[in-house]
Amino acid sequence: MQRSLYATIARLLGGPVAALPLILSVSGSARADAPPPQLDVDMRCKVEGTAVVCHVTAKPSILAHVTYARVDLVQAPPFLKVVVGSVDYSDSRDKQQRLNLAFIAKRGGTGDIVAKVQAMVCADDGSSCPALSRAVTARVKVGP
Repeated sequence: MQRSLYATIARLLGGPVAALPLILSVSGSARADAPPPQLDVDMRCKVEGTAVVCHVTAKPSILAHVTYARVDLVQAPPFLKVVVGSVDYSDSRDKQQRLNLAFIAKRGGTGDIVAKVQAMVCADDGSSCPALSRAVTARVKVGP
């Protein structure tokens, strides 16, 4: 099929030499560029007695890596006292991501913790390194 397509294009354009630029442009445009780096975030909270620790994960898309990430608390339920509300990670300083928010419960209750994750996610080939931002929410329950 491809051979007959090239023959038809060459015949219409006046010969094989005239069709060569068109054939090259068609085959070059069929190549797909790698998608830009993306960021997936997750927050899981653990409650032990009155202590609440939320572990935030900033995971890059395939063929990308995180060079810097920061988590900032946006909202916490009124029954929680914030101990650590902001933390960052840098691949030049840290061996692994430890993006943990910490709270102490003043009383029992159920509510949502909302955080904002900002990260520099770089393509492994060095083609791009966008700053990305995502919001993440986790529900916590302290007490019976």
